[in-house]
Amino acid sequence: NKIYHDFFASINFDIASLESFDIVHVLVSGGIDSSLLALYISETYPDKTTFVNCYNPYDIKGALDYFKTKRYISIRPAENISYAEILKDAFLKIPEAQEKLDQHRYDKHIFQCCYYIRHKAFFNDPLFRTPGSVVVSGIKRGDGHHRAMWCLDLLYGKYNDGKATFFHRHKRGQLYCYPFRDYKYRDLPDDVVAELRRELPTVEHTGCAICPVLVIFKDRSGVKREEKRLRDSMAYAWKLGVLGETLDDLK
Repeated sequence: NKIYHDFFASINFDIASLESFDIVHVLVSGGIDSSLLALYISETYPDKTTFVNCYNPYDIKGALDYFKTKRYISIRPAENISYAEILKDAFLKIPEAQEKLDQHRYDKHIFQCCYYIRHKAFFNDPLFRTPGSVVVSGIKRGDGHHRAMWCLDLLYGKYNDGKATFFHRHKRGQLYCYPFRDYKYRDLPDDVVAELRRELPTVEHTGCAICPVLVIFKDRSGVKREEKRLRDSMAYAWKLGVLGETLDDLK
């Protein structure tokens, strides 16, 4: 697809860098960023691309059903966990997180829901540490401060002897690839999204339907597409008693 190819060329990612791998695992959520990567990479390497999703009952599904019809892996926790309790515990930490943010000491790891719901089962699965495999992530430089810092570390070769790279082998053994390393904006170009929606009409921005991080940064995101998720997240936080006595913040 020329539109996709030209876009990735404009942000310096050469898909030929995946040629040497036997297996290319593309993390998919059904959202716009991961779906673009999944389509583009699978068009080029149809015989060695697999789509990987970490099961989450709170996820907005987007175009995930499309990928389920292909070579698809759903990662689920090795033990029974209560997603509802994990999310509740995270929301109950909002006052603590807000206090740290006010003191400029905020740490995203204060909320453990992403780790337990999205990442833990994936990190523990030996499949993604198989020699000759790579895991492709849709993290973008424009997604926020922490991700921007990570992408800049890759660009400046912090973990690669000072040489720019799109790859990083994490401490758990998985080799990751970050094609959006140099993309500085939160949303993809309109022509790319229009082409993606032509192929995947149900694609949309995804994420957990409610998220404590949205509550903490409600005045900073300025992203209209987050309004429903923010409102639902604020309502849940209020229900738990971590927003005070009124719903004024929802107005």
